[in-house]
Amino acid sequence: MGARNAEKFNLAARWAALALAGLLLAAPLAAVTMRALSLDELVQTSDRVVVATIVSNEGRWDDAGAKIFTYTTIRVDEYIKGDGASGDTLVIVTLGGAVGDKGMHIEGAPIFRPGDKEVLFLYSDAGSSDFGVRGWNQGRFKVLTHPDTGQEMVVRSLTGTRIVGTAGGKTKSEFSSIRTLDDLRTAVRSRSGKGE
Repeated sequence: MGARNAEKFNLAARWAALALAGLLLAAPLAAVTMRALSLDELVQTSDRVVVATIVSNEGRWDDAGAKIFTYTTIRVDEYIKGDGASGDTLVIVTLGGAVGDKGMHIEGAPIFRPGDKEVLFLYSDAGSSDFGVRGWNQGRFKVLTHPDTGQEMVVRSLTGTRIVGTAGGKTKSEFSSIRTLDDLRTAVRSRSGKGE
């Protein structure tokens, strides 16, 4: 290849690389798109709101062997909404997970880690003893202990979720004012009619 042809080849290769980089940068990050749920909606459409500790996860194939579901066992520390006793164990079913060396990842679906403490907004379909998390990651708040004060704080992560159409335009502001477990507990109880 002559010097002139080599120069043309290098120039074409650089343009191709720049074009590919531009396409990759312009492509949206993978995320599930969901309508924003206000705290009122989360509370009213959930059968139970619990403070719970994640006990274990188990991935299982569906009956057709086409999809993997994760069955997460939780131990309830407290019912903020709904009836039950401290120490109850409940099972949450989420789409995605792993069975052996096979895995299925669903962007935006809740992934739970044993040992974590969370506030969960749960619902169940008629006739089922298993639960789902309302609004996927919208319906869960991780509970963390503040290193200086020892106060229980709550954090909501919407990683993998693109939220659109906030209800009444207040969703963001109402969640930004909830910082502690006590804040969230009070807000849920006031909306569920349970009171303090």
